[in-house]
Amino acid sequence: MKIAFIVWLGAFVCCGFPADASATPAGSAAPARQTVRIAMYGDSTMLGTTRKNGTYTVTPRNAVSQLDAMLTAAGYKVELSNHGVNMIITDDLLDGTHGVPRSWVAEMKSSKADIVVINTGLNDAALARTGWDDMAHVKTRWTQLVKIAIAHGKTVFVETPNPCADGTTDAIVARIADAQAALVRENPSTHLIDQYHEIRRGMPTWAAHLPDGIHPDDTLYTFKAAVEARALIPVLPPL
Repeated sequence: MKIAFIVWLGAFVCCGFPADASATPAGSAAPARQTVRIAMYGDSTMLGTTRKNGTYTVTPRNAVSQLDAMLTAAGYKVELSNHGVNMIITDDLLDGTHGVPRSWVAEMKSSKADIVVINTGLNDAALARTGWDDMAHVKTRWTQLVKIAIAHGKTVFVETPNPCADGTTDAIVARIADAQAALVRENPSTHLIDQYHEIRRGMPTWAAHLPDGIHPDDTLYTFKAAVEARALIPVLPPL
């Protein structure tokens, strides 16, 4: 899957970007490209939690590490950081609670990232299943996350959750993904990484790659990394 992605990526690089009118003439030294810093925020599925042999662990083949490897192998100069925290909901990321080290305002103020990717929603869906169901509240909190990041000069990507094997929970996740897509449409300066629908369309056996019905295995994390790369490449400096 990774090889196929890199082949696709090569075609995209060769054909997808317009020529740079200010390209350095032959024989001249090309200016060094600036490193693009990408900060990835979210819950355990951003961190890379999976279940192996009945035990929960953070896989080194999480989506962030694989995204870094894919972009670097394709020639992009990037620096990725993984800020995933187990069990958090959207409120936690905004307020700096439940293991999140600081409030979102403080985080964005101190962050050197050029691009921020935000992925919460799975645990919000779990709460909704137990009776808490205030989508308007969650959307308001997502809007705050987006606007705070933009105010601090970040290019913002909203990433939808992956599907869940349990049908009841997955129906709530679908609503969350649709609400996140609507948020991006309402804020044209933001971008969408639609994991929910990309996984359901592009990996027919996706449920078999959720060992506990929620957290991806290495194969699905690889797929998620490829989805992220396709979304991020258009905003990266051309090769």
